[in-house]
Amino acid sequence: SVPMIKRNSSWIGVVGVWMLASAARQAHAQPEPPEPAPSVQADEAVSAANANVELARTHFRLGIDSYRDGDLASALIEFKRAYAAAPSYRLLFNLGQVAAEMRDYPAAERYFAQYLEESRGKLDDARKQSVEAELAKVRMRIASLRVQSDLDGAELLIDDVLIGKTPLTEPIRIGTGNQRIRGRAPGHDPRRRLARQA
Repeated sequence: SVPMIKRNSSWIGVVGVWMLASAARQAHAQPEPPEPAPSVQADEAVSAANANVELARTHFRLGIDSYRDGDLASALIEFKRAYAAAPSYRLLFNLGQVAAEMRDYPAAERYFAQYLEESRGKLDDARKQSVEAELAKVRMRIASLRVQSDLDGAELLIDDVLIGKTPLTEPIRIGTGNQRIRGRAPGHDPRRRLARQA
């Protein structure tokens, strides 16, 4: 089971250092190539894997410290850096929890769904059901927004984050509450709307 930290009635999974070390162990456990590589190259590959794991541990610890201090934005950044250095599905749960606390429900949905996908066959039933329940709670706080434009290539921004360019064929997932929607294109006045999703 994953150790947990509780703060403000929400949970964040704490990925132990031993979990991040599994990536380094896996690097040692890979089958030998058909033609043995020089030992120098093998040593360099193991050293690189170990360096990535150490980097991930550092970012993970910084993320936990930031989370405990209530600095969710920094925690999110550090968990993203840890995942980039040594990807582990366990980190996706941390990312989902922090995104949910920041009320970025579409991001939380993506992280929890990716967690379930990457952990397929690795979770016991209780853990899987727990994460599915978190995902269901997040999905109740998401609305779908369809955007129509008579101008192709216009940029669409929601709360100043670029979402894409028109035409957008799929609905956009947005969190509940007020969202500032802006369209812009060269040679045209920007268009602004405030969307209120209950």
